[in-house]
Amino acid sequence: MSHAQYAKVKAAGGYVKGASDIVIPGAPSFVCELKSLSKKARVSKEQVKYLNDAAANGAFSCLCYGWEAAMGAVREWQNTC
Repeated sequence: MSHAQYAKVKAAGGYVKGASDIVIPGAPSFVCELKSLSKKARVSKEQVKYLNDAAANGAFSCLCYGWEAAMGAVREWQNTC
């Protein structure tokens, strides 16, 4: 996506600050914030709020460091469906 396309979508309200990286609709929905294993990886207040709000609305919400943790969370979520 070019800078101009991003600016257009952002101006139209197409982005939610803090929205999680992975969202899979379902019952319950799966909401995952994926971070790298780098020590520099940080979670913003908006990301924490998004995860907490999703959990409060019945979603399976998680914060995962690395793809292997995310795959483990998906397997755990599948067991709850």
